[in-house]
Amino acid sequence: MKRLIAGDKDSADAIRREIFILKEASGHPNVLQFCQAACEQQPNGRTEFLILTELCSGGPLLDRLRARGTPLEFCEVLPLFYQICCAVDHLHSHKPPIIHRDLKATFQYINSSK
Repeated sequence: MKRLIAGDKDSADAIRREIFILKEASGHPNVLQFCQAACEQQPNGRTEFLILTELCSGGPLLDRLRARGTPLEFCEVLPLFYQICCAVDHLHSHKPPIIHRDLKATFQYINSSK
């Protein structure tokens, strides 16, 4: 679960756009699956958003790479790269295309059940 606090209308609108994109992108095996979102107006004027997605129990790819301590072999990189390319292709196939803009190992999650 991701918790976000918006201090103003522009921030709240940006979070709503992120939620919309998560919903749109969901449904592909290489994309984090959106489950539900909720928001609540706080007494202090801020808006709290809760975003629930599937659990990727393997954690971020970067953590796996650091824990391993040695570079991946080509035969290990290729399947990961292919899955990332499939996810990007799925995003780009939307009308209008969804552009990720930040594809790095920190944001690539491993789902050990798949």
